Amino acid sequence: MVSDIGGHARWQVDVRSIEFTSARHRGVGTTYLCDTRLGPIRMGIPMTVTEWSEGKAVAVNYEGSLSGGGRITVKRRRRNRTKVTWAARVRLPWWLGGPVGAIGSAQLLRVVWTANLKRLARELR
Repeated sequence: MVSDIGGHARWQVDVRSIEFTSARHRGVGTTYLCDTRLGPIRMGIPMTVTEWSEGKAVAVNYEGSLSGGGRITVKRRRRNRTKVTWAARVRLPWWLGGPVGAIGSAQLLRVVWTANLKRLARELR
């Protein structure tokens, strides 16, 4: 599920669509435009896959006005359980307050990404 980049819009509440900009749709070097919307704010964020470990981890770099990166890891546990971890670093553009805006938006992003992980868990059932 995590390695199906095109399917991320199904479980990420802030992702409207994914448009691949490279011929490949899997693996390191894959590029795509992630159309996001959070309240009234809408952005097309160019992304590049920087790490790919099938079934274990996917990492991306964000480019453009919103920059940073993120990594999702999947670790199998006992009794048919799985632990999914999502770590991200985001640098906001000046028009969203830059570093000061990041302080205020951290809690909002935490709420959104927690909702995303809950939706992913439902998808995996």
